[in-house]
Amino acid sequence: MAQPPMSLRFFSATKLAIGDRRCSMTPKNVEEQMFLRANSHLWGMADVHECIRAFE
Repeated sequence: MAQPPMSLRFFSATKLAIGDRRCSMTPKNVEEQMFLRANSHLWGMADVHECIRAFE
């Protein structure tokens, strides 16, 4: 079975990210969320905790 083009997968993920419940998100927040989602293979929960601790 063929995979859908990357652009369709991206737009589908974007639709999930900015659904009806999140319509008040700023464009910057949407961009950041999509960047993190697209690059999720590069980071993990340990990285998230480290960033949170750095900004506390």
